[in-house]
Amino acid sequence: MAKSKPTAKADPKATPAKPAKAATPAPAPAAKATAKAAPAPTPAPVAKGKAKGKAPAAPAPAPKVAAPAPKAMTKTAIYQSLAEATKLSRTQVGEVFDALVTLIKQQVGKEGPGVMKLPGLIKLSRVTKEATPEHEKPDPFNKGEMMTVKAKEARTLIKVSPLKDLKELIK
Repeated sequence: MAKSKPTAKADPKATPAKPAKAATPAPAPAAKATAKAAPAPTPAPVAKGKAKGKAPAAPAPAPKVAAPAPKAMTKTAIYQSLAEATKLSRTQVGEVFDALVTLIKQQVGKEGPGVMKLPGLIKLSRVTKEATPEHEKPDPFNKGEMMTVKAKEARTLIKVSPLKDLKELIK
């Protein structure tokens, strides 16, 4: 029924075009005019009616729920949480972290063995990368062309590997 109403509205506008339909060149423009006029009013009211019906029911709450993501804890929040769990003061928890940093420097630093495990969490290891000379290799973006890769100095990196217990926590 909604289609017949826009057609009825289009008919008074099309009446001047009907005498033109008798002529051979006129039918194509008249058909285009009615085709342009008929689809524009028909989808707009239907879309507005459906949007009004759906908006309060489901779409409005779904994006709001999915949008907020949990944020990472700050240093203060971590200290406070550990202080409550261990019944230590926040300053004592800070001192534990300072001692842990010192221990890691001793173990992973140049003077130490280069490996340290935090039980049940991670393994820290010192890795020495050798220097690489400047060289050419195929350009991945421009097929058939070669690109020059800059030379890199020797460097020392820290590799962090999760231990079995940490991997199992996220399963």
